[in-house]
Amino acid sequence: MNIGKLDFDGMHNYRMAVTEREVINGVLTVDNVKDHVIVYTRIINNINLQNLKRASAFIDIADRKVDQEAVKLLATYRDGLLPKKMKDNNAIYKKYHIEWIGREGKKTSYGCMMKMYKILSINLCKNSLSICFILIDSTKFASSNGLFSRIGS
Repeated sequence: MNIGKLDFDGMHNYRMAVTEREVINGVLTVDNVKDHVIVYTRIINNINLQNLKRASAFIDIADRKVDQEAVKLLATYRDGLLPKKMKDNNAIYKKYHIEWIGREGKKTSYGCMMKMYKILSINLCKNSLSICFILIDSTKFASSNGLFSRIGS
């Protein structure tokens, strides 16, 4: 690389979107994804473009239009690379579709998605704790070193 000039990878790294970087570093390059990553994808349908300022909080806008290059890149990650990585590793991948409501996009749709996320997260925690208790009960490890103790039945 010449001083002051970037090669293709350097330029891509410089211009990479935050979401793209998060997906690559947080999922695609992670080993043992099943134990470390849960992916929730929200797809907002029918975004009203009459209020570009509000819409641009959810989609990329270029020249007062939806940025088609960004749409294509997003689809590559969201619909291709992420689900494949998660499925290949038997990891949790959930996709939610919500509708944009009105000019501003009502928060009721977002609230429904967050409610589903909360219920799923609580259930995942309960299941993980149940597995831990089964493992603790089935080994002498916990009682022999005093690291764990079970309270209640």
